[in-house]
Amino acid sequence: MYFARAHIFSDGFESGSFNQWMATRLSTGEAAIVSNSWPQSGTYSARFTSNGGGGSEYASCYKPISTSQDVYLRSYFYISQSGIVDNNGRFYLSGIYNTDTWIALGGWRRDSGSVLRWVLVMNNGNTGVAQYSSITPALNTWYSVEPHWLKAAVGGYGELYVNGVMVCSITNIDTSYKGDANRVQARAQI
Repeated sequence: MYFARAHIFSDGFESGSFNQWMATRLSTGEAAIVSNSWPQSGTYSARFTSNGGGGSEYASCYKPISTSQDVYLRSYFYISQSGIVDNNGRFYLSGIYNTDTWIALGGWRRDSGSVLRWVLVMNNGNTGVAQYSSITPALNTWYSVEPHWLKAAVGGYGELYVNGVMVCSITNIDTSYKGDANRVQARAQI
C-alpha cells in the first residue's frame, strides 16, 4: 500500500547545475553533468555516464536529508545503455544512505539465470539481501524508481516501486544495523 509522505526535497535540474545537491561523486573515467538531452520534464536533466572500464564504476549526486527512520525516494531515470553483461552484474539507480553507507538501493541486476530484472537491495543486520522483481526493464524508457525503507530491529522492511507499482519487497528483516537514513543519492553505479 502506498501512502503519501511529507515532501522534503526535489530538483528538476532547471537551474542547469547540481547546486541543489551537496556534491557529485565519480569514479575515474565517469561523468555527471546537467544537460538538455532527454529531459523528463522541463529543459534539463542530470546525465551520468560511464567509460565502461569494468569493475565498480559510479557517477552520482547526493543530498543530506533530515535524519529519518522511514524514507521514500523517488527519482526519474532514462537509460540508453546498461552495460550489464554478466550474471550478478548490477546498475543501482536510487539509494538511501546513512552518510557513506548504503541502507537501501533500487535498480537493475542480472540474476543467475541471465535475466535482467528490477532489484531491491537492503541491509539485514550486517548482511545485504536482494529481492528481484518478475519484471524485466527496458532501455530507452523513462522510469520512476522509488525505493522505500523502514528502520526496525524486528519487522523492518523495504519496497521498490517502478512507475508507481510495487515490483518487489523485503519484509521482516533487521534494517536498524546501519542506523538512520540521512542522505539520498541519484546514481549510476555498475
